[in-house]
Amino acid sequence: MKAGDILSENSSRLIRDLIQDVTDDHLKVKKLYSYLQGRTRYFNIALGIGGLQPVDANVVDEVGYGDCKGLTNY
Repeated sequence: MKAGDILSENSSRLIRDLIQDVTDDHLKVKKLYSYLQGRTRYFNIALGIGGLQPVDANVVDEVGYGDCKGLTNY
């Protein structure tokens, strides 16, 4: 795991709590997708390194938006 892939402990705990009682993997994904869809937005600025490297997952979590690579990394 790279440093850019790590979420804060609060965010990690919130996600674990969100799916802790769900046993079906399909329902886990559905809950996570719904949570992320309601919390994040997509944008694209392809200047400098932004076009080559994803934004850190922790930054996307804090600000609630990212480009396609940043959201995928998140």
